Amino acid sequence: MIIKKASGGVGLSASGAILLRASLVMNFGVGLFAPIYALYVEKIGGSILDVGIAYAIFSIVTGTFIILFGTSAFFDRNVRKFVVAGYFLMGLTYLGYLLIESPLHLFIVQIFLGLTNGILEPAWDAVFSAGSNEAQEAKNWSLWSGGVSLIVGFSALLGSYIAHYSFSAIFIIMSACAFISSAISAKILKGRS
Repeated sequence: MIIKKASGGVGLSASGAILLRASLVMNFGVGLFAPIYALYVEKIGGSILDVGIAYAIFSIVTGTFIILFGTSAFFDRNVRKFVVAGYFLMGLTYLGYLLIESPLHLFIVQIFLGLTNGILEPAWDAVFSAGSNEAQEAKNWSLWSGGVSLIVGFSALLGSYIAHYSFSAIFIIMSACAFISSAISAKILKGRS
């Protein structure tokens, strides 16, 4: 309800409002895990170096695939489908965390996470910004950025509590959030190819 009221008053397109909802759900899941990531790496036998390597792998793969996907003609013709697919693949990838037993396994999951993020990010950004003028775009991105910060703040507190009992529960919730975001974002496909 809050998202509908806020997004309706700032010139957010119908697709933009849908993507805002999907992103907030997804970022709730991410926020559960992000602040305690290093503790998780330590729990699987990793070191602070492994935390850095894992993040580097994720960032390098994400950047590579953002450039590859975001500049391809195939991507241009299917940008909305890539939003839905990106969230769905993210959900599958988060389930991969349930199988991790060592830093090497983590590195493999980070490769897939970077790939899915590299698919999702340019597609999401393109659809979210489509058709906005500068003033609208500033408001839209402010709504998204502020909303994400609030959601991640609340979910970080919750994630710390849940992790005290089970990292597996966090991964299942993260995956569920990604699948829900995929379902929410599928609404942008109606009437589009």
